[in-house]
Amino acid sequence: SEKVSLFSQLQAGVLQSRTHQQQLIPLTESPEDFQDEYSHILKHAETIKTVWGDSVEFIFDHEDSHGVKEDGSEEIHAFFETYDGVAETYLSKLADTVDSIDFDTLDTPSEVAAVQRQLLTFTNSDLAITFDGISDDLSSIIARSNRELTESRQAADAAHRLRNRIILAGMLLSSVTAILLAFVISRSINSPLAALENTAVQISENDSFELRVDV
Repeated sequence: SEKVSLFSQLQAGVLQSRTHQQQLIPLTESPEDFQDEYSHILKHAETIKTVWGDSVEFIFDHEDSHGVKEDGSEEIHAFFETYDGVAETYLSKLADTVDSIDFDTLDTPSEVAAVQRQLLTFTNSDLAITFDGISDDLSSIIARSNRELTESRQAADAAHRLRNRIILAGMLLSSVTAILLAFVISRSINSPLAALENTAVQISENDSFELRVDV
C-alpha cells in the first residue's frame, strides 16, 4: 500500500543517513572522500524531508476522506508527534559540525583525531540516538501495516470465494428448478395425451363412442 511504501522510504532514508554519517569518521583523513560521503547524506536528507511531508499529508488526508481512524492510527500519530522536527534538527546539527571542519588546517594526526572525536561525540549524542529511534519505531509501524494489509487481502479473498460459492449455488439451484419444472410441465402435457391415446384405442377396439377423456 502507499502508506507502507512511504514509511519504508522514510526508514531507508534515515538508515542510509546514519550509515553515511558514521562513515565520515574514518574519512577525515581524506577530504575528497569525506565530501563525497557527505553528499550522499544531503541526498538522503532531501528524501527524508519530502517523504516525511508526504507521509503526514497522506495519513491526515486519508482520515479526513474516510471520516474514521484506522487501527494503529494512534501509534502513527504518536510517532509523528514524538519525532516532529527531529530529523531536521539532526541533519542541521550534522551540517554545522561538518561546516566547522577546516580540512586545510588538519596537518597533524592529533588534529585529525580531534575532528574524529568531535564526529564520534555527535554520533553518540542524544539527538543522534533519538534520530535512530525513527527507524526503530517505523519498523513496528511497517510490520503492523503489513499485517493489516495481509489481513485485508485475506478478507477480500474470502469474500470473493464466498461470492463465487453463492453464484455457483444459485446456478445449481436454478438448474435443479428448471429440471423439476420441465418434468412437471412434461407430465402435465403427457398425461392427457396418454389418456387420450388410451381412450382412442378403446374406442377403436370396442367401437364404443360413448367413452370420454377427462382432461
